[in-house]
Amino acid sequence: MAIKGDTLFINTGPLLEIYDVTDRENPVKISELSFGDNNIGGLDVKDNYLYVLHEGGISIVDVSNVSNPIVIGWNYFEEPRYFHLGFQATVKGDYLYVVVPDRFVIYDVSNPYNPIELGHFSQPSGTNAKFRRFDISGNYAFIAECYGVPAHLYIVNISDPSNPMEVTRIPQGGRNGWGDVAIDEERNIMFALEYREVLHAYDITNISNPVELGTLGSYIPEENPIQPVDSMLLDGNFIYASAYYYGAYIIDVSDPSNMSIYSKACVNCEFPKAGYVEDIIKDEKYLYIAHECGGFSITNASDLKNPDPITWVPTHGRFDSLIVKDNYLLTVAEDEFLVIDVSDPEEPEFVYKPFIWGRGEIQPVRDNYAFLPSWSMWRLIDISDPANIKVVKDYEEYHYTEGVLRNNRMYAIQGGQFWNRFLIFDATDLANMTLIGEYCLIPGVSPPCHVDEPDAEYLPYSIDVKGDYAYIGVGTEHGIWIFNVSDPSNIEKVGEILDGSYIPAITIYGNYMYAFDCHDLIAFDISDPANPVETDRVDIGIYHPPGPHPIQKWKNYLVIYGEELMLINISDPAHPFLEKTYKITREGAPQTSGNGPFVWFEGDYLYAMDGWRSIYVFKYGEEDTTPPEIKNLGVEVDIFSATITWQTDKAADSLIKYGTEPGNYTKNAYIPTKTKNHSMTLEGLEPNTTYYFVVQSTDWNGNKNETTELSFTTKPDIYPPVITIINPKEGERIIGGTTEITVKIETDEIAYCQYGESDFNYGEGIDFPQQGTTLHSFNLSVSDGKSYTFYYKCKDKYGNIGNAVHHFSVASEWWDYFDDETKVESKDSIEISNGSVKIKFPDNKFYPTKDARISPFSGRNTGTADLAVGDSDQYRTLIEFSLPNIGGEIGTVKLHLYAYKTQNPSYNHTIYVHLLKGSFDEYHVNWTYRNETEKWQ
Repeated sequence: MAIKGDTLFINTGPLLEIYDVTDRENPVKISELSFGDNNIGGLDVKDNYLYVLHEGGISIVDVSNVSNPIVIGWNYFEEPRYFHLGFQATVKGDYLYVVVPDRFVIYDVSNPYNPIELGHFSQPSGTNAKFRRFDISGNYAFIAECYGVPAHLYIVNISDPSNPMEVTRIPQGGRNGWGDVAIDEERNIMFALEYREVLHAYDITNISNPVELGTLGSYIPEENPIQPVDSMLLDGNFIYASAYYYGAYIIDVSDPSNMSIYSKACVNCEFPKAGYVEDIIKDEKYLYIAHECGGFSITNASDLKNPDPITWVPTHGRFDSLIVKDNYLLTVAEDEFLVIDVSDPEEPEFVYKPFIWGRGEIQPVRDNYAFLPSWSMWRLIDISDPANIKVVKDYEEYHYTEGVLRNNRMYAIQGGQFWNRFLIFDATDLANMTLIGEYCLIPGVSPPCHVDEPDAEYLPYSIDVKGDYAYIGVGTEHGIWIFNVSDPSNIEKVGEILDGSYIPAITIYGNYMYAFDCHDLIAFDISDPANPVETDRVDIGIYHPPGPHPIQKWKNYLVIYGEELMLINISDPAHPFLEKTYKITREGAPQTSGNGPFVWFEGDYLYAMDGWRSIYVFKYGEEDTTPPEIKNLGVEVDIFSATITWQTDKAADSLIKYGTEPGNYTKNAYIPTKTKNHSMTLEGLEPNTTYYFVVQSTDWNGNKNETTELSFTTKPDIYPPVITIINPKEGERIIGGTTEITVKIETDEIAYCQYGESDFNYGEGIDFPQQGTTLHSFNLSVSDGKSYTFYYKCKDKYGNIGNAVHHFSVASEWWDYFDDETKVESKDSIEISNGSVKIKFPDNKFYPTKDARISPFSGRNTGTADLAVGDSDQYRTLIEFSLPNIGGEIGTVKLHLYAYKTQNPSYNHTIYVHLLKGSFDEYHVNWTYRNETEKWQ
């Protein structure tokens, strides 16, 4: 994440999302930019540039207009670096520093259109760990290595960016390595975090020999006060750390020998779906936490002792499963259920999010219905109109449940380690299914099959049904159990096959069952359902299919998705064979918590996902080698910008190379998002200038097309600078006694300004001290009782001159002593004594005209009984009064409340007073419903 003012930048996989967080409780998404195949690993922002580290390399994005982010510079790796967790980009001065799994890289970004790699520090050999995070201090980089062994913390001399050199290293950090590092430059202290274990403080006065000062944490998880912490940010005497499945820990490090937890922000308590955490950043008042695949949260940390999580915004997270119906793709994406229009498969378009959801999958059961298994419930949805999905029923008692529908019966398995059972429902009415059969998979347990201690040995992983027989993959070592279900009230286990094997997937087509044991796809003849006969095996273990995962049928193939997509020919169903594999996504099948479809065939189109990154669309057929056709190119010019539009006959990216000389293109504008309709606005152009450019588009298959050189000329600037008067305000009367002021004006563009006390021609006035800027000021001596008029003229660099006239005055000095009563114009309700004027206040106090007590308990509302406040906010008191007419303005009203009884006086009590609008009926007011005349703020 990165923050600039009220703009938050965050990545979700390969998608850069930009939010307006002016209202921290209600962030509003402004725009997005996709980096295609490349997950984003780090963001930093400086001035009008966002620096993006992604798997393909680095990109620099112009965010001067956050509604129109455009990539203007890039430097790609020789080959992609794969990651989805915890990597970092930091810009300091003219240098950009990044870490990827195997190296720390330094770039010169002084020209954002042409970032240049200066040098890198490669990860030493002999480890399976990965570089994760770093900090920069002076001539040194401090690099944390994590996710393996051995994992070190490296101190690297970067005084020569072309040749970073290791100074020293701190050995293995805990079980997982070093999660993060932060440097306190004022105190020469390095804080280093062992990933989710121990925080260390080191004195680095001698950079070659760090000396440990103190620790916080423990290697015993149950005894570790900072066990969930994985990333951190140092600010002053506090470390702000993101905490796994919690939120944020604020750690007091003012004494590095005695560090302690100062406070915690439990984001997960307020927003339960904000689970995982990763990056953490802050501004003056707020903490921003990236929840990995669960969106981001904002916490008000203005009171460090009581940080308050105020909002959570879900993002698509990781994709768990998908189906396609009527040109709409429906997908479960961690905490969201999304609907995507794929009527044009080359340009999928997000439609809407029907509801927030939990981890799980989507399983179609009939044409117009689907079930959503999850960790919390089993939801039935109506998908007859994908653009208007409706929740039909939540079967809340059936979490971790999935099933197959055969005729009017639902055959389901429920896991979760505390149930582990086989269920049969009468599904004649899907919205009101009734349980008609139950079988406990844990030996010795009777229905309702619940156990108090978790049992993973007999977890059900897969199920399919043929006729009166059900086949269930049980546990990781119990193979497939066969059940006779002809009488659902008396489910009978009749056999076992593949004992000792883990069977995460089973599917039946005709008289053949296919089972996957994480190495082979095994074919069984089940013409005698109680006695399956193995007919053949296909070794597919090398392609590493994931755990529970449906085996789909397409044409004459079984389709299994692992590191590659496998097409297994079943034209002879007894003897399947692997005919072809396709490398369709970078990481292959997702390692997700859902068991639903990871691929879906619709005609000749294949929809696939790789979990952390994206959903992909492929078309079956010959490889496409044809470049996209560029057509209908148009240019709309303005004074400082030009919008270039074009179309392509297939989805492709958008690149414009341009400059002010033919053939010499010094700048780029690039949008990686693939589309058929392209529009890019080039901003910051010079007026009345000819630009030469070429347009280039590259499709998903790498086919590229580029136009011949074209040109456009921007419009001349004929508009003068607009002058805004800042101080004193136009017509302002300055308080008497003032002797000097600063006169300030502002122009809407860089200008050269002059002023005078009478009108003048530009060139004849007095120059403002500041020239060639937008803020202009001069100091002026002033006198009481005098009026001033100033004339301003400002010229921009194109010769346009703007004018403004400024009037203000200084009042006569205030009289502090009234020895002469003639100085007082009105004497109502005042008295003059000894040279002072005093307002006459009434001698007596005034009292409320109405009062009432209200409570959420209706019997406690009253306008006649004793007033009360508190009692866990069960009582509130309303008071109405009118101020007496005493003349002049009233500065303060004091409310005196006299308590005759206080329950629990040992507790602290805070009484809040709120101003209400309008009046109320004291004999009929209540907590919930207000009368017509009552208007509360």
